[in-house]
Amino acid sequence: MNDSLFSVGNQFVVVYDNLKALDIHGELAIYSGEKWKAHLRGDYFIYTVGAETHPWHQPFIKFAGGGQYSLKKKIIISSDIFLIGKRWAKSNVPVEDVVAQEDGSYQFELKPIVDFNLKIEYRYNKRLSGWVQFDNMLAVKYQRWSGYRAQQFLGMMGVTYAF
Repeated sequence: MNDSLFSVGNQFVVVYDNLKALDIHGELAIYSGEKWKAHLRGDYFIYTVGAETHPWHQPFIKFAGGGQYSLKKKIIISSDIFLIGKRWAKSNVPVEDVVAQEDGSYQFELKPIVDFNLKIEYRYNKRLSGWVQFDNMLAVKYQRWSGYRAQQFLGMMGVTYAF
């Protein structure tokens, strides 16, 4: 069997624990007919862990907001922004500037995430439209999960056709 396929860096280990989570959630949405709409959402989490030190990769706060504007039902501009607070991560391989714990793992905080996205769509008729979308417009370097960087800036375009 080829050992290069089974290195530490390409495996996941499932961690079981008795995690309890309380989510305090608030949401506000405003609609003005078909012309425009907006929403704002916030979550605050309180975790209780069993044997583990932290609730791995779970944020303590999350905020999301967005809106959409329709210009004569032809041009639709929508955007959203979200913030995910600090999260604790655990690694079994050495992490730069992190001291190993007694169990040999490396525990560290991931920085908060701020992401802003924009989409513009042109509807030629009810069946045919074209769109362009930009994700992570602030080009922020972040990791949603430890060791897995998000795309720094992403632009996409496409056409939709309904049968």
